[in-house]
Amino acid sequence: MGELSALNAIAGSYSEFVPIVHIVGQPNTKSQKDGMLLHHTLGNGDFNVFAKMSAGISCTLGRLNETLEAATLIDNAIRECWIRSRPVYISLPTDMIVKQIEGDRLDKPLDLSLPANDPEKEDYVVDVVLKYLHAAKKPVILVDACAIRHRVLDEVHDLMEASGLPTFVAPMGKGAVDETRPNYGGVYAGTGSNAGVREQVESSDLILSIGAIKSDFNTSGFSYHIGQLNTIDFHSTYVRVRYS
Repeated sequence: MGELSALNAIAGSYSEFVPIVHIVGQPNTKSQKDGMLLHHTLGNGDFNVFAKMSAGISCTLGRLNETLEAATLIDNAIRECWIRSRPVYISLPTDMIVKQIEGDRLDKPLDLSLPANDPEKEDYVVDVVLKYLHAAKKPVILVDACAIRHRVLDEVHDLMEASGLPTFVAPMGKGAVDETRPNYGGVYAGTGSNAGVREQVESSDLILSIGAIKSDFNTSGFSYHIGQLNTIDFHSTYVRVRYS
């Protein structure tokens, strides 16, 4: 039951945006169609049950039961894993490993580009963010784990340098930024913070929060004392300006 043993780790990876390609070996397709009482069932011949368990903790399932679909499903799983930075599930029956599939797509790089923003909406959001930033008296940057997961650390460092703003990290964002930079301020973890760090972050009138994971562990038991009215959240699929 190796597949089930891995689910704890896969679930944790899903919750923390860790990209993993979970490849699961399965009995051959004939045995599955015949409903034989093998492993990968609950003693009832249902070979879908474990995949259904993984469906809620994977951003896509690729079940390689047909040669015509295999290459497309593999490519799609890799793309989703990269773009969404979460686990994907690929099941491989034993008889499929000797099948031949069309290989022309191996000569073409996978399209791993991010979906494009709507230019009009992007311009509007940038204008709104700049309005609040220019009006702020004590703005700070707070970097968290998803800045690492979604590979935007170069942009974060560019922002640190261009703005000169005091920059802090959450516990899960530790190591995300260059701590030798003069505007690096330390780790903000709510009541678990150094007193000076806590005071500077919580007294800020604008927090540029990049890639936050506001879980119990990462916020020292939800002890963050930073209001949403003073926060702009940057995430992989949206930007939240205050409550908008």
